[in-house]
Amino acid sequence: MDLSQIAGSTFLHSGQPLRLKDGYGRRIAVLEGNVWVTQDGDPRDIVLGAGEEFVFERPVTAVVSALGGNARIIRQDGVAIEAPRAVGQRGPMAELARVWGKLRDARQARLARMRVRAMSDYMLADIGLRRTVCGVMRHD
Repeated sequence: MDLSQIAGSTFLHSGQPLRLKDGYGRRIAVLEGNVWVTQDGDPRDIVLGAGEEFVFERPVTAVVSALGGNARIIRQDGVAIEAPRAVGQRGPMAELARVWGKLRDARQARLARMRVRAMSDYMLADIGLRRTVCGVMRHD
């Protein structure tokens, strides 16, 4: 996978599936944990573990969910997270929740970069990544 096209890593909380859109022909890869992927209208269930990737084969919305605990995925540029359909979420508390969520996601992304930075070049190669392409250099 060409990591120059990666939008970033996404943390998946156990029991909180994400809807992904605009993924047709693009990839996701699992950095840690196990995930379940299904595409609208596709009877298959795809289960991926750390180091595995999946190419979306249909121009439809897909659902990705962590299995057996939390997980982290990376999405190829263009694969978007569909905004959840919030009913009745308005006002200052909803705004506070959105800001808190952004801060939490930024912290989790920073931790993921630290983990990738700590991996050896051999380990990265085993999961199909190259340090020079992904832009995460080792700071020893």
